[in-house]
Amino acid sequence: MKKCDHMILKIVNADQSHSKDIWKWRNNEITRSVSRKTDKIKWDEHDSWFRESLDSNRIFLYIGINKISQKNIPIGIIRFNLMDFSQKHYQVSINIAPNARKKGFGHFLLQNGTKKFIKDIDKCTRIYAEIKVDNLPSTKLFTSSGYSFCDIDNNGFAKYFIEF
Repeated sequence: MKKCDHMILKIVNADQSHSKDIWKWRNNEITRSVSRKTDKIKWDEHDSWFRESLDSNRIFLYIGINKISQKNIPIGIIRFNLMDFSQKHYQVSINIAPNARKKGFGHFLLQNGTKKFIKDIDKCTRIYAEIKVDNLPSTKLFTSSGYSFCDIDNNGFAKYFIEF
């Protein structure tokens, strides 16, 4: 937990109560513009994916919470997907709630979400992030958090990684 002047920030495991917020954030125009899949996601499609993700041992979902005046306000989601079991490689994805953007919550969510994830699993040797090349805020976030550039794919996404 981290205190910032008038707020307390914390990381919690995602649960079904977060589903609708995550769906709304995912369908936000800016979010879609920097995603691999730019179409809007239908509720039933999201709901099915979210329920499966919560039950999966290959996907870890965490929510950043801003506690203000006795209210827990979700500020974003960070997700870790297992990519390679034998090498213990994961992929990270982060999405800040539209009303929480440009307030520094990305750094909190990435750093503290990663710490919680590392504590929750047996072992992780590398985490990858794929970022649309023109998504400068995410590029700055990950490189300032210790991620190194790896390569760029044919679809305009740069791959970054960090090792543990």
